[in-house]
Amino acid sequence: MSTYCILRQYHPGLSLKYLPLGARTRVVRKGLTLEQAQAHCNDPKTSTAYYFDSYSSEEKCKHKKGYNIKHKRADNYEI
Repeated sequence: MSTYCILRQYHPGLSLKYLPLGARTRVVRKGLTLEQAQAHCNDPKTSTAYYFDSYSSEEKCKHKKGYNIKHKRADNYEI
C-alpha cells in the first residue's frame, strides 16, 4: 500500500527568515493513506494567505526539508 506525506508550501513573497527550517516547501506529516492526505488538504484550515498544504507520495518527499524530524504543526511564525 502506498503512503503519502503532506507538504506545506509557503508563498514566495515571504522572507526566508520567517519560514520554519528556512525552506519554501517542507514536510509536515507523513505515513498517511491517500484518503487521509486528501482529507487533510481539503480542510480549509490547511491553507492561508501565507501557505497551503498539498500531498505527494512518500518516495517523492524523502528529499524535502523536515522529512527526518518529528512532525507537529508549526504555524506560529511571525509575519
